[in-house]
Amino acid sequence: MSGKKTVLITGGSGYIGSHLAELFAKNNYNIAISYHNNFPAVQSIATSLQDIGAQCMAIKADLSKHDDAKNLVEETLKSFGKIDVLINNAATSANKLIHSMSEQEWDTVINTNLSGCFWVLKYCASEMVKQSSGSIINISSIIALNGAEGCANYAAAKAGLIALTKTAARELGKNNITVNAVLPGFHHNGLGKGATEKYAQDAKENSVLKKTTAIDELSKFIFLLSESKTVSGQIFNWDSRII
Repeated sequence: MSGKKTVLITGGSGYIGSHLAELFAKNNYNIAISYHNNFPAVQSIATSLQDIGAQCMAIKADLSKHDDAKNLVEETLKSFGKIDVLINNAATSANKLIHSMSEQEWDTVINTNLSGCFWVLKYCASEMVKQSSGSIINISSIIALNGAEGCANYAAAKAGLIALTKTAARELGKNNITVNAVLPGFHHNGLGKGATEKYAQDAKENSVLKKTTAIDELSKFIFLLSESKTVSGQIFNWDSRII
């Protein structure tokens, strides 16, 4: 087992997750990333991280399933012995207006984006309590606060993640564990790739800077937040749209 710190990033094959993995690797972390279906992407990411000298493992997990979430944490601990940072980044979407949303579309998004995050947080927190240290960062969304047409399931899950963040921060603070949430802003990549041109344009127009989030700035902020020892229970809107 390595003496280096370890970060577990769910949704590590996605746009934000892959950028975070690279930045943490460059800062001498062991990297564990989860993926659902996109093995070629995660294999490419793992190879590129290994090329810069990082220890990286990719774990297949459907985070809508409790046992997969538990196994993800267990496999990370088997390989690296500890988890210093958890970034709950995995998410899915199934956009429909409320009156036409199916039970499956509701359940899949809630189970992945909220319940899955809870289970991963729960099992990571159990280990962090033993260490008396750790950082948990939940990736939420401005949609949790403002809503968006056709996103009732996604908005509800991300709003629940904010409430989970504040509650976990209160419970875990006595164990020297920080818990924060970040609203990453709109990217026309990853989940945002499927957005309409109108939505992307509106995101830019509603920005006071008339631009969308820069991934490098976001990644650096999340890394800095993970290293902070005196900030917890906070919700950071890393976006230039005003709530």
